[in-house]
Amino acid sequence: MTLLVAGWVAIDEIETPFAKISNSLGGSATCAALAGALFTGVRLLAAVGEDFPAAERRKLEGRRIDLAG
Repeated sequence: MTLLVAGWVAIDEIETPFAKISNSLGGSATCAALAGALFTGVRLLAAVGEDFPAAERRKLEGRRIDLAG
């Protein structure tokens, strides 16, 4: 079985009273895909810009998430 996840993939900036994190991989589809990949194959469908970092793409592919669209 393969899980299809469609939604938002984003590069987040998170600020709390205790810390600030920049350029963090986020978005609802990212979280769902990473969680789903713990149990089954995942295909991720999301639009990202040409400036989406290659390192973040490799992180998802490293978790065996199919990004072929």
